[in-house]
Amino acid sequence: MRMSFACVPDAEAEARRWMSGLPYHQFSKMIILEVVERKEHKIGRPRKDEDVNISYVIDAEIEMNANAIEKDRTKLGRFLLATNQLDLEPEQILNYYKGQQNVEPRR
Repeated sequence: MRMSFACVPDAEAEARRWMSGLPYHQFSKMIILEVVERKEHKIGRPRKDEDVNISYVIDAEIEMNANAIEKDRTKLGRFLLATNQLDLEPEQILNYYKGQQNVEPRR
């Protein structure tokens, strides 16, 4: 659905409001286009002296916001495994941790 707006500031405000709900996206290109329509809804170009309705629409392209994604990605998926056995490699410690579910089943 293509929304039309009465003025350019209304279109820009709606674009900002809509984009604020999408933290991982950003506009790569945004243009506000002027749309001229005849009041009588006839086909063809309006005459110079004819009354017309002028509205504005948003034409935009959206891309992923890599900075926001990377910022949130640094907060995810971290946990600490500690052991007293200093001779174990990190992969071995992780395998022992994951193997606990076989030894300690849920009930």
